[in-house]
Amino acid sequence: MIEMNTTIGSANGAGQATLIKPVIEYLGTDKPVNRTKPLVSVCITAYQHAKYIEQCLSGAIAQNADFPYEVLVGEDDSNDGTREICKQFAEKYPDKIRLFLHERANNYLIAGEPSGQNNFVNNLREARGEFLAFCDGDDFWTQPDKIQRQVKAMADAPQSLICFHKVDSIHDTTGAHEYMGDFGSEKIYVSAEQIVMMCGSAMPLNSIMLKEEVVPYLMQPGYEASHFLIQALGGALSPKGAVYLPEVMSCYRKHSSSSITQRSINTSNAKPVWTSMRLRMLDMVGGLAVMDLAEAIGATKRLMVLHAISSGYLSVNDTISYCRQVGVSPKELTFWASMGKSMAKRTIRMVAKKRK
Repeated sequence: MIEMNTTIGSANGAGQATLIKPVIEYLGTDKPVNRTKPLVSVCITAYQHAKYIEQCLSGAIAQNADFPYEVLVGEDDSNDGTREICKQFAEKYPDKIRLFLHERANNYLIAGEPSGQNNFVNNLREARGEFLAFCDGDDFWTQPDKIQRQVKAMADAPQSLICFHKVDSIHDTTGAHEYMGDFGSEKIYVSAEQIVMMCGSAMPLNSIMLKEEVVPYLMQPGYEASHFLIQALGGALSPKGAVYLPEVMSCYRKHSSSSITQRSINTSNAKPVWTSMRLRMLDMVGGLAVMDLAEAIGATKRLMVLHAISSGYLSVNDTISYCRQVGVSPKELTFWASMGKSMAKRTIRMVAKKRK
């Protein structure tokens, strides 16, 4: 596996991976789908999703659109039967599916944890459509005209580079439902400031449609091409913000044990790395934005740092460095630590000693 260099200014980012083994496009590159120029590229990543992947792929294949589209499936070398199901779909739908077979040797490690970055980035790199839509292998689309509606919405709002909609969330074990990405019952623009300050929770990934112009920015060296960055950049590069559609057109499975990204983020070693990457991403977003996002980005960075402090997973040196970067005072530091875990309180005591 490949250990991702996450230090600031790193030249080894998601956009410049050196693969140990080549990624194979199943059934070759002369399938009917390869010979057609798609308007939309549907990007699906799958790993250990045998229970769910059939429903996910069925929802993508069932799209009733008056334009050509391709379904890119990145299968990350599962051992639970996911790969076999994906192959069956690729064989049945050579006019729609391009299946990419990855090997675990190519998987990026972030703080020692697998991240699925090469899988996600390969889909971005291979996408040929003017628009990109997304779905994780354990989620699914519920409406057969989803991409048709979103393409029309974006055609009606040519200055917006990103569109999303309300999503039904279902808890993987309890079956409880709730809405995500819910901004009301009317079609509206959601501002870049709102998107940035929601720290990645504004738009569920399976609801997003993105214009291809954003993709090169997602592939910048030294940055993790994530759901978080897709939202922030899509909004920051759109003068009016993101287009929101109130219809529910997909389902997100919450707390799924098969989410490799969530497991990676939740480990104690990975959390500080993800915090560092997201702070750097916000700086990049601010530099590229077509509007002034300085206030929103500054407030969001402070919230991220304060959350990290109260969670207790930052080292003493990181705590001092981040507090200086975002302007957290000793008084605020003490308050947030008191609201957090015992580990946070120990860290603050050590920071106080170090400052004397």
